[in-house]
Amino acid sequence: MNTMQTPDPQCDLMTEIALQLRLYGVHEIVIDDCTDQRLVDVRWAVLRAGRMLGARPSIELCTRAGQSPTSLTVIITGGDPAGAECSRARAGLDALLQAVMDEPAPTRAPLRLVPRQSARRRTRAAHAS
Repeated sequence: MNTMQTPDPQCDLMTEIALQLRLYGVHEIVIDDCTDQRLVDVRWAVLRAGRMLGARPSIELCTRAGQSPTSLTVIITGGDPAGAECSRARAGLDALLQAVMDEPAPTRAPLRLVPRQSARRRTRAAHAS
């Protein structure tokens, strides 16, 4: 555990979750006296840790035997950054790149059309009156 605490405990939790997911692929947190805000803070830290790792972790909530009724166990499982979603996205990008490369190159630069002035020019006589 980090002995130096930063002013933001959520960032500490995010870093701890990211490290554990990177090393072991799973992390477990026990929230004593669980409130809605504590659960939201943990969920935020999990999502930020997943963004750091380039994966979308899954969250499972449960209570264990022997825990107090207000305690909650959060089990976080790291998503696979090179999983099916990533391979589908890469295949789509490859297909788009190939379609762009297959387009014929333009033979010359397109002409730039200048819009015609539709307002009448004012004469000095019109300004004087």
